[in-house]
Amino acid sequence: ISAAYDGQTNFLAVWYSVTGHTSIKGCLMNPSSGLVGSPFVIYTNNLPTELSTIHVTFDGTKYLVLFSTSATTASVGDYHILGRFVGTDGTVLTNQLNVTTAAGPQFGPSADFDGQNYLISWNQGFNPNIINKSTTVYGQFFDTEGQSTSTAFPLFSTKPNAEIPLFAPVRWDGSKFVVVGGYGRETTNSFGWTNNVIEGAFISP
Repeated sequence: ISAAYDGQTNFLAVWYSVTGHTSIKGCLMNPSSGLVGSPFVIYTNNLPTELSTIHVTFDGTKYLVLFSTSATTASVGDYHILGRFVGTDGTVLTNQLNVTTAAGPQFGPSADFDGQNYLISWNQGFNPNIINKSTTVYGQFFDTEGQSTSTAFPLFSTKPNAEIPLFAPVRWDGSKFVVVGGYGRETTNSFGWTNNVIEGAFISP
């Protein structure tokens, strides 16, 4: 689940549906009056999205909803980062953002907006069903229409002792992006970790 505020009126809360695990849903919420209308579908297919990780950000005019899912197989190994834009009235816009065409799995998207472009981060290579020995967290810039304005670049990479980065939340501070990466050595495929380390980096627009 994730949520973002439009700065004036409402939040957009987003989650994956329980029934069938095939849909990403959202609902507008007002801090004073509660739900605004009914929940609506942001994305759906015939395959489960139950392992999807979701992130929502607002660019001043619309929300960007990022999530992990596969449109081809139910295997987590085929998960990719997709995005949908949602208007402040809850309208799901027609353009879809495909963050990368690289082979999966891709996991843990995050993003923020600097007034012109989004910086989107994601994990390349993490599979929740195995003990991972190597992953990389990448970043890439996209414009307000979801078109890439840079190539993907590594933010955090696996350390020599097999400590892998899992995710990298992104925040804009008014002059630069701040990304924070969480590292650890995976001990089981149920998110058992040791040697946890947190690192950060600044990224100029």
